[in-house]
Amino acid sequence: MKIPFFSLLLSAALATLSAGCVQGSAPRPRNVLLISIDALRPDMLGCYGYGRPTSPTLDRLASGGVVFENAFTPSPWTLPAHGSLFTGFYPRRHGATSEEHALAENVETMAEILSGHGFATAAMVNGFYLSRRYGFDRGFQRFFYQTPPHRDPNPPAVFDEAVEWLSQTGDAPFFLFVHDFHVHTDYVSLPEYERMFLSEYGGEVDGSASQLLAFRRGAFALNETDVAHLVDRYAAGIRQADAQIDRLFRHMQETGIWENTLVIVISDHGEEFLEHGGVLHGRTHYDELMRVPLIVAGPGVAHGRRIEEPASLIDILPTTLSLLGLPETDSLDGIDLTGTWRNWLRWRFRDRVLFGEADHKNEIPDMTRSARYRGYKLVHDRLTGESVLYDLTSDPGERRDVKAIHPKIARRLGEEIKRFEAMTNEGPALRPVDRKTGERLEALGYAQ
Repeated sequence: MKIPFFSLLLSAALATLSAGCVQGSAPRPRNVLLISIDALRPDMLGCYGYGRPTSPTLDRLASGGVVFENAFTPSPWTLPAHGSLFTGFYPRRHGATSEEHALAENVETMAEILSGHGFATAAMVNGFYLSRRYGFDRGFQRFFYQTPPHRDPNPPAVFDEAVEWLSQTGDAPFFLFVHDFHVHTDYVSLPEYERMFLSEYGGEVDGSASQLLAFRRGAFALNETDVAHLVDRYAAGIRQADAQIDRLFRHMQETGIWENTLVIVISDHGEEFLEHGGVLHGRTHYDELMRVPLIVAGPGVAHGRRIEEPASLIDILPTTLSLLGLPETDSLDGIDLTGTWRNWLRWRFRDRVLFGEADHKNEIPDMTRSARYRGYKLVHDRLTGESVLYDLTSDPGERRDVKAIHPKIARRLGEEIKRFEAMTNEGPALRPVDRKTGERLEALGYAQ
């Protein structure tokens, strides 16, 4: 089978060509609201087919905008994924590939770009890997950081801060980024949300990251009832996050800024619930981690559309710039997604190769790479040198290695990964975190 692979430079050139074809009469947003819900799986949202009422607010947003059915993260953990979200580059090119490296200084972020165009900029975050240490404050005139919660059921302060900032912004166009860590472990929510989803359970699983890390180390086993309880706790957290998003949306509607605002909701990665024997995230490239929600709504965005073409977090920056009518920066890895609902050059979305990478240490070093092309995904382990090829069309659960059946596809995707690895841009090296911070990170599920 001959595969029409295209280089990243060709994709970038075509993205620029497409951006130049935007109709002048198309409405443009004045403001941008970007929301990241950490560790949120799309298949746990109503707008992606989930049967329980976890996401009424996001479902309403989706019904009036565009839902990307096949959006993926370039990395299954927070730091490199958000780096790609803000820069339009894969982790290899923005530099923040591990906890020891920040964003490269020669890479411009979304906040820096929009601030340079006169936008008021603010970020409200409550995740350690989005702190100033890693350069995520660059370009933000207001940067609020809240220490990630530990066994705290209360909503994070980020939404309160967002509402307050919007009330004081004035007449300037704005870019507001809100990051909510609550869906992430520990899986604990206010009683009103837990009552909605938790069934009677007599086991010892409490949804804490420390307990799940102990499971990873083989300290105890999880049965189906335990996993169902974990999923119930996770679902309650999603509903609580959705309620906070609703509060923010209502404020924007009441103050008249909603109609002029581009709203993008994403996640940085998913979460594992024993689909392949694991829990938490960061260690594999299965789609329970790599597939993420992507909902876009606002001026210039189609209404009620569902897009099958593959998308990535690297596409958020060029898509945002396109919708705002701003020039795209050169040589981004991501491409403008507006063509998917405007029916421009749709073949370039279907025929692109999407990459994944992880340099997360955990208890077991993870140096995995993946390449996705149409219905196939090759996963390569740099430590062992072994690769696995999945046919996602016939095997969406990623159970069977078909490398022997499709050797040409496996070989070509392997070549793509080699070319991908040749792109490097290491970010500034950082000192190790202090012991107290390390202990807190471990309590949140990031074992050192």
